[in-house]
Amino acid sequence: MKVLLFPLSQVLAHVSRAYVVGRELRARGHEVVFAAENLRHERSQMSIVVQDGFRIVAAREPDFSYLWRRLMEAGFRGTVGAVCSPKKWMPVDEIIERQVEVIKSERPDVVVGFATATMSNAAYVAGVPAANVYNAYYIGGILSRPIWRFYWHAYDAVFLANSRSAVYRRHGRKNVAAIDLFRSVPLLSPDLPEMYEVGSALHNAHMTGPILFDYPAPMPGWIDELDDGTPNVYVTMGSTGVVYDAMRASFDSLSRLPYRFVVTTGGQVNQDALGDIPGNFRVAAFAPGDAILRRSRVLVFHGGNGSMYQALHHGVPMLAIPTHNEQRINARIGERHGFCRLLEFKRARDGELRDAIVSLVESGPGRAVAQRMAALVRQSKGAATAADQIERIARDGVPSGAALR
Repeated sequence: MKVLLFPLSQVLAHVSRAYVVGRELRARGHEVVFAAENLRHERSQMSIVVQDGFRIVAAREPDFSYLWRRLMEAGFRGTVGAVCSPKKWMPVDEIIERQVEVIKSERPDVVVGFATATMSNAAYVAGVPAANVYNAYYIGGILSRPIWRFYWHAYDAVFLANSRSAVYRRHGRKNVAAIDLFRSVPLLSPDLPEMYEVGSALHNAHMTGPILFDYPAPMPGWIDELDDGTPNVYVTMGSTGVVYDAMRASFDSLSRLPYRFVVTTGGQVNQDALGDIPGNFRVAAFAPGDAILRRSRVLVFHGGNGSMYQALHHGVPMLAIPTHNEQRINARIGERHGFCRLLEFKRARDGELRDAIVSLVESGPGRAVAQRMAALVRQSKGAATAADQIERIARDGVPSGAALR
């Protein structure tokens, strides 16, 4: 079969999931094609896909780097203003139209979006089967809370509905509600079934288990130091974190701890921008996370789902400092289970950050829970289960939104 994958190319978590699932499907003999925009963009995470020889076709995507710049330049209020000006970074009609063109040109048996919400619309217009790979806790959390449902409907009605409806009219498709269309497409959630309940609002969700990924980076020259008996604290913020400001502001207090801090920046900041780095810090842009986690006592991270499961795979408890709501929801799930502590960004300074790290390094309960969860993560086969579901959806041949027509 032919499978067309639409990842959000500026977000490593979504590219890595698409990459791992794509490799699984390719190993089964299927033709796998990626659709992404501007591989030369400074925030593009598609290098792992390019290097592995997958064919990539050009598609339009939201420009999340615009929101990132607004956050850095104007703070939270400036970002809210940008979100409420979607034409500047997310022209829905242009994105859907280009996705439709790609689907009609490639003629896949199934299309799969990795957090690419517009893909459901493009598949509906093109009349092909589709699936979404996205965490059910986030979408389910929105749909289960009246206030968040209201905001979602209001934002869609004010900023997106007219553009989307115009695409439907041009292609002779019946106008359908965005949420209804999204819910009608199978949702493959890369989580453990034991982690949380999928609410009735997501009747089409399937738990696949975590889709694990380890960045193929060279081993840093200091890796052997991590075996000298000093407790290692791994700090990583993926491709979306902004918490290095908190680390920089806390260098003085962290430098006095008898721990080693291993920091990977994900290309978000260079080493010079961190300033005078204490002697108990080791910094790299990228490094193999598994090799570091095997040697670590604690993970300090942004609350991202992929990093959480990678740490659980090694039985490592964690401290989450989320930078947006999805990460916060995921961190709270970990907190409820007892293997994660949540620290809000505005409080992640000096004493509180230091005390939270010390508590996790020195205490046993969080580690014991993480080690129990490790067995479940190691037994799961997320990529294979997701590939099974994608094959089933392609064989069934039910077009996106068929029940709504």
